[in-house]
Amino acid sequence: MGEVHTLLTNNFKKTLDKPSYLLGVYYDGDLNKAVLEFLDDKGEELVLIPDPTGHKPYFLTRDSPDEVQSNKNIVNHSGFERIEIVTKMDPLTMKRIQLTRIVTKTPTDVAKLREHVSKAWEAKIKYHDNYVFDNRLIPGMKYLINKFNNRGE
Repeated sequence: MGEVHTLLTNNFKKTLDKPSYLLGVYYDGDLNKAVLEFLDDKGEELVLIPDPTGHKPYFLTRDSPDEVQSNKNIVNHSGFERIEIVTKMDPLTMKRIQLTRIVTKTPTDVAKLREHVSKAWEAKIKYHDNYVFDNRLIPGMKYLINKFNNRGE
């Protein structure tokens, strides 16, 4: 049998100096960020990287930006961050549609604020899954993070 190693658990870093396997992503409430969990090539070191992109939780609605801005239940909520206008492809009609993205401070704010729009999309996706989809990550693949964008700090 081979050697048995104990993996370091609180091994937080900002970059990966060598390619490592992405094991998964989870949300850390203390950091208020997604955390990427990597395993080095030898399987000996577990590295945790707090979100280097500034990604924030959000959901989508067809309510116009003006409707959202005038909704005091949303804009006066402590978890409301901002709104953005995005264009998506409607898979049923194959037409481009304009949606309002409501960006929040935490994933739990999404659950609270989605109740105040007529219809919400992407509001029930777990935040760590949303992070993986938005950043086009593939768990099990090797990644190298050599630049830290501190846009969200």
